[in-house]
Amino acid sequence: MTPEKGQPMDDAQFRTWKLTLVPLLYDWFSNHNLTWPSQACRWGPRVSVHPYKDTYRVYLSEQTPPEEQAADPPKLQVIEVDVPKPNVAAAEVVSTWSELTSCPWIKELKTIVHPGEVNKIREVPEHPEVVVTHTDAPELYVWNTATQPNCTKNKETKRWTQSTADAKLTGHEKDALFPLATCNAAPLVASGGTDKLLLLWDLRDLQDTLLAKKDKDAQSSTTDLSARQKLKGHKKTVEDLVFQPRSTTNLASVGDDAQVLLWDTSSGNSPIAAIDKAHGNCDVHTVDWSALQDHLLATGAADGSLKVWDKRKLPLNGSTAGGSLHTFVYHTDAIMRVEWHPTEKGILASGGEDHLVVVWSLGRATAGAVAAGPRSSSKGGSSNKGSDSSSREAPPEVLFKHVGHRAGKVVDFQWCPCSAWTVMSVSDDTAADPDMAGSSGRKDGGGTLQIWRMSDLLYLPEEQVVAELEQSREWIITGREQQKFKKPPRALDDKTGVREEPASAGAKAVVTALDATAAQGNKQPQQQDNRQDRKRSSEAVDAPEADKAVAAADGPMPMDVEKSS
Repeated sequence: MTPEKGQPMDDAQFRTWKLTLVPLLYDWFSNHNLTWPSQACRWGPRVSVHPYKDTYRVYLSEQTPPEEQAADPPKLQVIEVDVPKPNVAAAEVVSTWSELTSCPWIKELKTIVHPGEVNKIREVPEHPEVVVTHTDAPELYVWNTATQPNCTKNKETKRWTQSTADAKLTGHEKDALFPLATCNAAPLVASGGTDKLLLLWDLRDLQDTLLAKKDKDAQSSTTDLSARQKLKGHKKTVEDLVFQPRSTTNLASVGDDAQVLLWDTSSGNSPIAAIDKAHGNCDVHTVDWSALQDHLLATGAADGSLKVWDKRKLPLNGSTAGGSLHTFVYHTDAIMRVEWHPTEKGILASGGEDHLVVVWSLGRATAGAVAAGPRSSSKGGSSNKGSDSSSREAPPEVLFKHVGHRAGKVVDFQWCPCSAWTVMSVSDDTAADPDMAGSSGRKDGGGTLQIWRMSDLLYLPEEQVVAELEQSREWIITGREQQKFKKPPRALDDKTGVREEPASAGAKAVVTALDATAAQGNKQPQQQDNRQDRKRSSEAVDAPEADKAVAAADGPMPMDVEKSS
């Protein structure tokens, strides 16, 4: 019951995937059904650290249809998310969730009523509580989520209170829908629009206003800030742009003119390099710049192709066609977002309208090219859009394929900056084909937010994976417990002469954790690797009373604890 490539799973396939494959492929998986569709999600700061989980602030857009906006306007949601640490969550928890319900590990904290739909969100790295938003208008909005009041609906009028942005960024001549970037070296904001322009603002011009504490009774006001610089070079709508990491002057942008443009704002308002027809004649939708290898850029296009470029090989003050370092063809529809891994060199991910998030490895692409010679999927390549290629195997550079968004197109995702290999992705389920939503009628409007982390057995070095699996050799081969997990005979107590029941492994683990916590204060106790427990997804895991006490102190995050015999 394997779905054809590019086709979402039907109900039977989805059930099999969720119960059988998710516990094996994922270290963590949570699903949160959204009442309204979303176009943007973004990690905020990590707000607390616990022995078995971390808690994060997350920003999420909520879009309502025009006919509903009078009673239910578009919003920017500030939510809190619990994410378990690696090798902690039980297999039963990873696989027992419903598509149509909310996630218990996600809590709404604050609602900001937004002037128009939120198309893109970017946090200011120096002040992650401050975010910038794009909407269907020429203006951008700046919000200090820490000081913004929580909006509620008036019980009598049934109307929402209105939010007032901390600042409005002006300068675009026409609508600026999606292209938005912030700089991690200074509080700079860059935007692109249908006016073919790139605009830059410096939020230090507003720093005192943005970061000031607000009096609850004071009248809120919005400060307008004009763009400091306008860059001209694109011939059609700008689709995306990004700052070079740790640089305040270098940017890359892509657009509907099929170009990739490189900019140095210190040298003028024109591009310093251009790649013409970067993906043939296709619109280029997205671009990202590697933070770990700053000579590498990645672009995704409307034909589903993904390309990696070496900036050092591009001619300055001129144009070039082709010359990509890698061309990856696996998506069957447009790529909407691409992002490099924040801590692993040569790893990047792409999300698209084919409902997939694909994780790529440049190391595998290079190894595959050396072993098998030139491949159309990793060098050169042609579009795979709309094709039915279920018989074609995934190319070696595909490290992982996330298929959880079967009901809608993946419109945004982001690697978690503080939790390696953890991803947050969101889909717009209103645009899904009803025939692809399954016989249960999953297409119910709204969207889906998923937070997931692939199993480290899929990306660790082979020798390390073999060594870890060796610890569970007997269970893998025979399905039987290893001897060390069997209940030992009762020991004779020297003082009472009574054979006492030994503590369960779970109770011992809890006592050890409590002792370590008491001895080390805020230091985190060492976590036990429980891969064998995670593979036993068919058995129920009942936490003993001591485990429940720890869970209550640490928050409602399920743990893997060995059940006593």
